[in-house]
Amino acid sequence: MTTAGFWKTDWFLGVAVVVSVVLFNRLTDLIPSLERKAYDLGVVATARTPSDKIAVVAIDEQSLANLGRWPWSRDVLAKMTDALSAGKARVIAYTVLFSEPQVDAGYTYVTRLLEMAGAAGSAEPAMAADPNTPAAGATPGQFVQFVTLLKEAEQALNTDRRLADSFTRAENVVPMTLFELGEPRGKPDKPLPEYVTKNSLPKAGRGLDDGVLPTRKADYPIEIIGKAAAAAWYADVEKKNPGGEKASTLQWTPLEADASPDGVLGYTRGTWIYSGTKKDGSAQRVTGYYVTEWKRQSDGKYKFVLDIGGADGP
Repeated sequence: MTTAGFWKTDWFLGVAVVVSVVLFNRLTDLIPSLERKAYDLGVVATARTPSDKIAVVAIDEQSLANLGRWPWSRDVLAKMTDALSAGKARVIAYTVLFSEPQVDAGYTYVTRLLEMAGAAGSAEPAMAADPNTPAAGATPGQFVQFVTLLKEAEQALNTDRRLADSFTRAENVVPMTLFELGEPRGKPDKPLPEYVTKNSLPKAGRGLDDGVLPTRKADYPIEIIGKAAAAAWYADVEKKNPGGEKASTLQWTPLEADASPDGVLGYTRGTWIYSGTKKDGSAQRVTGYYVTEWKRQSDGKYKFVLDIGGADGP
């Protein structure tokens, strides 16, 4: 092979092109920018008109400027819940995770003072050494006022209870529960609380034999907030007519399926229909679409790795 022929071989030209593209990508922002533009065009091309029945209450810069830095007191969220409920919001869904109590710095001292006041109130009053000398300390009326003030402070500082009370009044709040999908490792330290398990959805995993999605970790609201969640009401509706017609059903209809040439990845696309009963007893029907991506596991079975979709517009 001559020197001129060497420079014209296919493999050499291929290596030269790859090296040139890699160097060009490192030295300029053209290729990444093209990728971002292609992504933006894809999002715009598939964008749907948002429903005017859904309002997103965002924690933005203006909110932080008005209410202070995050996290806000749950008393603020309680007031917001009351305002949304008064505005006739049908469902209030939180994406804030209430997995830990919010304890004010002064709340612990107030509860300790209440305990001490209770112990002092049950004790025998101290007698002065000289019967003619008035006993020192607060009068019974002042003591009652002191305890009343402590109880008011306890109510004001217990923001978890105030938020739970607002959820109970609204009767339509669904707080966030976060799951980390994956095979569990070892045995759980303790079972899930009843207020969490009673909201489980049977046969929720499409394509799985038992309809159960393996979960490695779950973060859920604390008890006082979780028990006030509206999701518990929806779960109770399903149990009011055991053995009879279900209060709600969710049906999937696959329309298309395809897989990669090696069979490792695949996807299914289709529609879903939700049929149920509203709280006032009237019928409800919602339709939507879904796309699910599947991946073949080492045992040859497929498990989904991505499941997205949404409801049809009004």
